[in-house]
Amino acid sequence: MRSDRALSLIALVTRACPFACVSCAMDRPGAGTISRADLRRGADLLLREEGPLELQYFGGEPLLEYGLVRETAAWARRLADARGRRLTQSVTTSLLPLTPARARELADLGLEVMASLDGDLAVQSRQRPLASGGPYPWEVLLRHLDGLLESGAACTVNLTVRPESAQSLARGVEFLLSRGVRRFQFAYALGALWGGEGAEALERALRRADELCASGGADVLNRRGGPEPVLLDGQIVLDADGELSVGCWTVLETALPGLRAAFARGPIRDARRLPVAGRGPRAQLERLLAAVSPGERRLVADNLDLGRRLDRFWGTEARHG
Repeated sequence: MRSDRALSLIALVTRACPFACVSCAMDRPGAGTISRADLRRGADLLLREEGPLELQYFGGEPLLEYGLVRETAAWARRLADARGRRLTQSVTTSLLPLTPARARELADLGLEVMASLDGDLAVQSRQRPLASGGPYPWEVLLRHLDGLLESGAACTVNLTVRPESAQSLARGVEFLLSRGVRRFQFAYALGALWGGEGAEALERALRRADELCASGGADVLNRRGGPEPVLLDGQIVLDADGELSVGCWTVLETALPGLRAAFARGPIRDARRLPVAGRGPRAQLERLLAAVSPGERRLVADNLDLGRRLDRFWGTEARHG
């Protein structure tokens, strides 16, 4: 884990989402929407810490609770200013609830936006189908992407790559570059079995995508380093039910059902401070291995191996790209 990373609190504003993404194994009926008191309590505890801080509004689709996000973001910014803290706030969204008017409001509040788009319509509709079925809202997503890019908000498009979609990554990047996207993040699907051939195909796809971004004048956040393997990231999560945890489990909840309990740290209402200690990779690995069954260890080993491989890949690409 990089020592210069901001201390982040990931708040699951709601587990509800209009999409049923193939790479997300969150238990949707597990909880509803976070209470205003719990969300503010999380922000308050975060702003008692030192150094660069980040409050991430996550889900589900956090902008289904747009008013709560907007209100909390404004409140947290005032509190950070009063305490002299350096706070970044960001929201991860499917774009569906993010109208151009809302994008401008978030820009005015200083929120950074991470938009989840996996490429062109073919890949997007396959990997992120609508939960309710019906006509795919592709033109709405593109209109909202245009509004976001025009809003002035700092924005990144996150593309999640699965073993079966690696060969389509370059096409997706070309499409998004043509729409005006100039900052990308590439994520690999946790919970998928990649194997050696899948990992090699992913590296080839990422190298080509990185070349396209460079030629298009676009930034790639992966080049800045990050928590790899992701499974060992000691991320602090505030769930929609007010429970705190430390570890990467949200998109693996039903795939590896023992993780949430193994990473649990108790309710936010009882916390005197955020659980910042004991979050290193070694401690997370011990908790991870204790939480999974023998049958699940193949998947865990595969995802850990891929994370280590991509940590080396991005380090090499950043130095020699």
